[in-house]
Amino acid sequence: MPQLFLGIDIGTSSCKVAVYDTKGNLVVQASRPYGVHRPGPYMAEQDPEDWWEAASQSIREVLARGVVHPADIAGIGLSGQTPTQVFVDSTGKAVRPAIIWEDSRAQSEAEWIRQNIGTEKMKAFLGMYLPIEPTWPPARLLWVARHEPTTLERTRTVLQPKDFVGLRLTGVRFSDAWSSKGLVSVADGRISSDYLRLLCLPDHIVPDTYRPFEVVGSVRPEAAEATGLREGTPVVAGWSDALCGVLASGCFARPGIGFNVTGTSEIVGISCGDVSDTAGLVPVPGHLLGTAGALYGPTQSGGASLAWFKEGFMSIQSSGELEDTDVFRLIEKEAAMAPAGSCGLIFLPYLQGERAPIWDPDAKGAFVGITRSHRAAHFIRAVMEGVAYSVRHVLETAEHGSGLKAQEIRISGGASRNALWTQMRADVTGCPVRRLKVLETSTLGAAMLASVGARVYSNLQEATENMVHVEESIEPSDRMHEVYDQMFQVYKRLYPALKQAETGRPYSL
Repeated sequence: MPQLFLGIDIGTSSCKVAVYDTKGNLVVQASRPYGVHRPGPYMAEQDPEDWWEAASQSIREVLARGVVHPADIAGIGLSGQTPTQVFVDSTGKAVRPAIIWEDSRAQSEAEWIRQNIGTEKMKAFLGMYLPIEPTWPPARLLWVARHEPTTLERTRTVLQPKDFVGLRLTGVRFSDAWSSKGLVSVADGRISSDYLRLLCLPDHIVPDTYRPFEVVGSVRPEAAEATGLREGTPVVAGWSDALCGVLASGCFARPGIGFNVTGTSEIVGISCGDVSDTAGLVPVPGHLLGTAGALYGPTQSGGASLAWFKEGFMSIQSSGELEDTDVFRLIEKEAAMAPAGSCGLIFLPYLQGERAPIWDPDAKGAFVGITRSHRAAHFIRAVMEGVAYSVRHVLETAEHGSGLKAQEIRISGGASRNALWTQMRADVTGCPVRRLKVLETSTLGAAMLASVGARVYSNLQEATENMVHVEESIEPSDRMHEVYDQMFQVYKRLYPALKQAETGRPYSL
């Protein structure tokens, strides 16, 4: 009986493919990068064909290594960036570039929704509180209806990136209710025709939705030929990359576990029961999985902040003689030369506006407290500390909304390999940080969903007990936490003060 699971993650900068065994051990992995197109202010788009090309090549590479036979794969799970809109016609082709999660062009549409629909009606339509923001689906889709009506005329279905790859694999149009939030009720996946009409959207653009671990189809002959996979291999609906990351951190096992999924942005929150006060964050109902739920928020520029500083202000390059891992090792070494608190220098990581917890697409990044004595090491460290402050800001907001205090923080993603940055997060939050054995949790989460879909495990609780393992615990330093606590209190006051200075109006979060 096949006992391996393939996880596919369609991220912002690359597609990652990995195979895991029943104990969550990584067997083999591969990845392929692709780019982001920015055709105008506040705009961010990608070509869906790049995702499929990257996915099929990565799968072929995994199988070519010779350690996995296609017949050994019991199921395939999908993960991907959200909320991203892929407009697909009747033939399965994208009719325009996908509008990805970073895009905030729909500012006037978000304001129209606030004024004409409002939070309470949105909650009634969608079964959950959803921030009415330009980066979320309702405003984006209204923008398309207003500015590109022919796009909607040609569109049969609006999918997410993982769903687009799933369509290529299986020939079936599907999604899960969570990834389709903003179009369907998260509680049951149903649509409201009245709601869609308000956004000038036809009912047929919404795909059928399934629970993340439900099998929606199998690998069809064309996909088997393109990838090398075995025809008929089951494919489950999958989940967002953020929640696959949380799942593979083991956080849904019980309430009170904090999490920080690092990446281009940061996903931060706490596992909990149902909440009445979302504190402006996004609640994940536990009934979706039959586990604990969560309250979380995404930031806009986590790892992207350090990448921005590297690209714009440092002479070292990742191309040529140095690989990315070497470049960021040099950055870490440089940042370690500056003291905690960067001698009073604070960075606001609002380079592309900010999502949680302030939800302001017009927020601006800033260095505050510059003096003659500051050098490059201080600025590098301040960028890393600024991201850590933003993590604490979201975590404290989630703790307030859930009424729970995080007893630990599970960290995963690429930045968790950076020892200094991980220690910094522990020191800033004052909370022990548990580094996981598998850091690329999006592919592991997708594989865990596949393990339940393939009926190797009866539920996700059982899959978590067998496939999630903590590798290392990083304890906070009381001395460092005292320094960072003082700096964090200043950090929290900076955005409201700068916003009031910019607008001339008092600001309250």
